[in-house]
Amino acid sequence: MRIKLFLLLPIFISLLIISIDEKSIKKNQKIYKKIDYNILKNGDLIFKKCTYIDSEAVNLLDKNGDYSHVGIIIKNDKKILVIDSEPEKGVIIESIKNFLNDAYSFSIFRLKVNRKIPYSAVKFAKKFLNLPFDNNFDLKTDNKLYCTELVWKSFLKAGFNLTGGKFNHFNFIFFKNKSYILPSLLLSSKKVKKIY
Repeated sequence: MRIKLFLLLPIFISLLIISIDEKSIKKNQKIYKKIDYNILKNGDLIFKKCTYIDSEAVNLLDKNGDYSHVGIIIKNDKKILVIDSEPEKGVIIESIKNFLNDAYSFSIFRLKVNRKIPYSAVKFAKKFLNLPFDNNFDLKTDNKLYCTELVWKSFLKAGFNLTGGKFNHFNFIFFKNKSYILPSLLLSSKKVKKIY
């Protein structure tokens, strides 16, 4: 019975993806232009929900969350960039427009901590640049990173534990006996405030 359910999971995910409203995707591709870039700061967190299969898998696992992907904002002169880790590319820096290209919803959050921490987190995140995506979702290694792991480790190295020492755990065949960080866990801190 479990095997049959596991085989049906890709079909279910495909149906979810097909049901995504393309108009809302196009709408949000224009919304990024309405963001007041003057309010953004280095180290702000940008969360999105996307249209790709990995995103839908995260949404299925993250029952408490509204987002499937996260990056750290880098304010560089008049450019707004995002550093994140993507399955096909690993840790990259991209424009906010490219980051939101496949999003159908997004929000921006700021930590209510000493401003040195987010600035330091950006510096640490840049040190992870060009590392591959962590398909094993292993928090114990630093040679590959998934998106929430990149954000958590960058802030941890800067002196702030975004998860408060908590981790997600699953009771599935491939996920047993490991700790994970889902996007909603990063937002569970009382020090995280939505700004957009």
